[in-house]
Amino acid sequence: MRYITLCSLAICLFFPLTSSACEQFQAKVERYTQLKRAGGTAKQMNRWQAQRKLYAQRYRECLRDQPTMQRATGKGSGKRNKPDVQKPRQVDHDHPVVQKLLGTCNFWINTYNLDPSPENKTYRDSACRSLDDALRHPPAPIDNSSNQRPLKECIKPGNLLDDDVRDCMAGIREPDWQ
Repeated sequence: MRYITLCSLAICLFFPLTSSACEQFQAKVERYTQLKRAGGTAKQMNRWQAQRKLYAQRYRECLRDQPTMQRATGKGSGKRNKPDVQKPRQVDHDHPVVQKLLGTCNFWINTYNLDPSPENKTYRDSACRSLDDALRHPPAPIDNSSNQRPLKECIKPGNLLDDDVRDCMAGIREPDWQ
């Protein structure tokens, strides 16, 4: 009986705290956080803050002292994720915005095919998704026939730029200040 008691005492002293002990520290941290949120006198708030810091430190130390389990693996299962290689896209659309999106999508497809990193895959997927959206909902045609004017024709005396000048450049207003 004495031997069992000594063994159990040795186990308790030589092994770090269990995860439930760490969870107790975390629960105390949360309790003091709730007390602070509820409010109190300055003295109480200072005491609660000090207790919260103490238990947060003990919680971090407890987690750090926990034994970590690492799994040793052999060769592995042999199943490796192959990169999602795609061929450059071709689209029969003459809109300049769609053509730019196609160029961007193909650029990131080629970049990912050469260097299959998670970042490149994200860029590729985003660029190609934008292209797909533009193909589903084509952008409005560009109207080059508007009577836009250069800034030189619309600028006010003293090189003043304001909303009237902007409207003049857009062809909405005549430059009547000259």
